[in-house]
Amino acid sequence: MPASPAFDPAAYPRTYRMRRGWRILALATGAGFMVGGGELLAAAVAGRAGPAAGRAGLAACGIAVLLFGAALIADTLRSKVVLTADAIENHGLHRTIRARRDELAGRRLVRAGRTPTLVLERRGPGARPLRLPLVVNVDAAFEAWLGTIPDLDAGPARPPPR
Repeated sequence: MPASPAFDPAAYPRTYRMRRGWRILALATGAGFMVGGGELLAAAVAGRAGPAAGRAGLAACGIAVLLFGAALIADTLRSKVVLTADAIENHGLHRTIRARRDELAGRRLVRAGRTPTLVLERRGPGARPLRLPLVVNVDAAFEAWLGTIPDLDAGPARPPPR
């Protein structure tokens, strides 16, 4: 495995957004949900759905689908990872999760499906790990920052098989 680039605190803060393909997919999916929800709502309001009780349920479903699409778009536009010299932040729609570099015990890469997830294990009992799906463009500064965190995937050196 090649060595990580040298860590330079002056290179931070840095902001990482979703890769273009993931961003387009998420925005298109959110727009699709909004259009579908709008169509359901329009069908309920126009009375094409039958009795009034059925129209109310259809309208509620349409509003829920429309709001889900809007939330997906808003989350996609707000989503980012920010690295500072001493911390990492994961910004989402409803919250920002922050972890200081000195409170991280190690990192591992979980490869399940097409998108690997970076798991940053925290020190201390009961501390929940920070999970970051790697849908952002990673550059040398990102790799250098991660290089300062112990790699838990490397583990202790094992003797070669006989």
